[in-house]
Amino acid sequence: MVGQRRRSECLVRSGACRRRNASRLTAYGVLCGVALLVLSASPAFGAVRNVPADYATIQAAIDAAANGDTVLVQPGTHVENINFNGKAITVTSTNPDDPAVRDATIIDGNQAGSVVTFSSGEGAGSILTGFTVTNGRAINGGGICCTSSSPTITKNRITGNSAVGGTWSGGGGIY
Repeated sequence: MVGQRRRSECLVRSGACRRRNASRLTAYGVLCGVALLVLSASPAFGAVRNVPADYATIQAAIDAAANGDTVLVQPGTHVENINFNGKAITVTSTNPDDPAVRDATIIDGNQAGSVVTFSSGEGAGSILTGFTVTNGRAINGGGICCTSSSPTITKNRITGNSAVGGTWSGGGGIY
């Protein structure tokens, strides 16, 4: 009988150990779940800056943007020259895959230099997509000027731009 008693005590003890470990695992699981909820609730991507709803110009939205943000531009003619200023942001029309939206979302440089400038070491995370880029006039890159940069430029129509300045000018559309 004494031997049986010991066995039952061991079973009771091991059961208690299992219950204690199970409660520890449950608490750990709850903590992990809470951490996952907090992480998924925090923004995984940057802010969306709407033009013209939140910012009067594309450049104002770019200036306010932080790396990872998106500047979302509504269709219309936006008369300005923009510079990404080294930021890894996306500047996009409302639907870059729709040629009608691209054709209706125009950045017009007003013959006042390059329409779009990438000159501060922008990389693939600096994205311009879904625009008609027009009416630029510069020594290099009337439409888009890229120097010391490798941005991502997709789904744009670059038209009606010019390079001026003689022998050393180039890239009426893109340089």
